[in-house]
Amino acid sequence: MTIISDPDLLNANPFVEGTQLVVYDIVVGCDEVGVQVFLQDCPDLDLETVREVLDYCQSRRCDAQGAWCTGCSRRMEKDGVTSAAAFIRQYEAVQFMDSDDVIRGGTEGGGVIMLPGTPEQMDLYWRGENGWQVALRVAQQDCLK
Repeated sequence: MTIISDPDLLNANPFVEGTQLVVYDIVVGCDEVGVQVFLQDCPDLDLETVREVLDYCQSRRCDAQGAWCTGCSRRMEKDGVTSAAAFIRQYEAVQFMDSDDVIRGGTEGGGVIMLPGTPEQMDLYWRGENGWQVALRVAQQDCLK
C-alpha cells in the first residue's frame, strides 16, 4: 500500500491509500495495544503495511512532503502551536470522538474541531513524544523484526 499526502484530503494528514487510516493513528494505536491486536481491529491493514507506515513515520518522510499528522508535535511546530492551550485557542470548541467532553476554545476563529480519543489522550500527546519516536519504539516489537 502507498501512503498518500494530499492537502485536500483528511485534513492534510498522511494516510494509507484506499483507507482513511492516518499514519499517526496507526502508529499510536500499535503503540497502545501492540501491533498484533491493532491488526485484529483493523482488517484493512496487514503487517507489511504497518511496517511501511512505521518506516514512513520514523524516517520523517512527512518533512520532505510537508504533510504532518494532526496530533504529532511535528505538525504543531509547523503550525507554530507550542502547547495544548494554544491549540485549543485556535477553535471555538474541541470535541472528542471517544467521550462526551467538549473543551471551549478561544476567539481566534476556527469553528469546532473533532479529535479522536479523549481529553486525557490529547494531554498525553502534548506531553509525550514525537510520532516518529513512537514509531521507532513500535518498530522494535518482536513481530516486526
